[in-house]
Amino acid sequence: MENLESKIIKGGAWLTFSNFLAKILGIGTTLLTLSILSVFQYGLYKLVLAAFGMMGAFRLGGLDSLVWADAARMRGDGKYAGLWRIFWEFSIFQLVVGTILFLVSFFGATFIESSFGASIGGYVRIISFLFL
Repeated sequence: MENLESKIIKGGAWLTFSNFLAKILGIGTTLLTLSILSVFQYGLYKLVLAAFGMMGAFRLGGLDSLVWADAARMRGDGKYAGLWRIFWEFSIFQLVVGTILFLVSFFGATFIESSFGASIGGYVRIISFLFL
């Protein structure tokens, strides 16, 4: 049986490595976006992303850290059944909430187009896929 210190180190290393990979992916996405869009398109993109952030509050993003911490603890304890259970439960929750937000933003883009113009509606439709 492992001692507590080695469990904490293994769980912490796993959590740190996954967070590091997520940040590298984010940096790559940002660089790709900056190289493709014009200044106007980038401004419009940032405006739509701000709306995405406001709607994203309904996904309860604070739970991500809690679930990852519990997953790291369970992995460190060798409780793989509990790890898979929490993973699937959280994934189903995120899928249901994400699908609802996707449908609202994708089909709500029509109303946004009528108020703000067709160009922003297209971006809202594209950004709506981020909820999935």
